[in-house]
Amino acid sequence: MMAAMLSGGLSTHQLPLDPTREAGQSQIFVAIDPARLGSADELDRIAEDIIANLHDATPLDRAKPLRYPGEQTLHLREENLRLGVPVDPELWQQLNAVH
Repeated sequence: MMAAMLSGGLSTHQLPLDPTREAGQSQIFVAIDPARLGSADELDRIAEDIIANLHDATPLDRAKPLRYPGEQTLHLREENLRLGVPVDPELWQQLNAVH
C-alpha cells in the first residue's frame, strides 16, 4: 500500500493475472539502522518476547506448532546437507522419465 502511494505504481490487486504482462509494479526499499532504534540488548529482548508470545499461542492444529517465517531454515539446511533434499516420489519419477 505504501509503495503504491509513494511511487504511483500499481498495487498487488491491480497487477494482471498473466505474469508476462506485469509492468509498473510498486516497489519501495527502506533501510533502517537498528543501532538508531535502541541497544542491541533491548532489540534482542523485544525480538525474544515476540517469538515467545508466538510460541505460547495455541495453534489451530496442535500437531503443527506456530513458528515464524524462516525459523526452520538452519535446521532444514543441515538436514538437507546430511540426508539430501527431499523430493516428492511422483515428481521424481516424472523428472526421471524425461531422460
